[in-house]
Amino acid sequence: MATRLVLLPYLQRWDGAALHVRLLPIPRGNPLDPLVTGAPDFPSAKFVFDIHLLAGLDALPTPGGTAYATIASPVVPTALPVFNALATQYDIDPAPPTAKKPPATQVKKHLPLSYQQAVGFAPGRTPLVFTNDTYSCALQSPAPKPFKRPVRDVRASPLPRPLGRD
Repeated sequence: MATRLVLLPYLQRWDGAALHVRLLPIPRGNPLDPLVTGAPDFPSAKFVFDIHLLAGLDALPTPGGTAYATIASPVVPTALPVFNALATQYDIDPAPPTAKKPPATQVKKHLPLSYQQAVGFAPGRTPLVFTNDTYSCALQSPAPKPFKRPVRDVRASPLPRPLGRD
């Protein structure tokens, strides 16, 4: 089954004692369809999130570990009427087309020295990465000057003569 919900965390701030985060859940497809079989639709769903924190980056998180905190998000009473009103205004495609990459498109990525050392990078495995200063000229060049529309000096050109008068 395709992913029906995308969760986007936005780190807000760290005050030295607490990390403040906002979480944006975004439904994929028609938000008025159930997220999973037998479950409510997106506007009627009551989400409960388990927050897990890692002490460091030495190990990957373990599924099913102890939650640091559990946060319940209540159902917003105005959400379903808003989504129903939007559905009357817009056609919601339940299976939107997937994005397609133009043929022969390649994206190159710079690998900084710190990354190369952390993963034990061995050059020559792919032409899509570079480790030198290939793009440094773009970073060092001055910012482009803003476009200025040329001003036409009307005093420099003679006024046209009225037709029929010589």
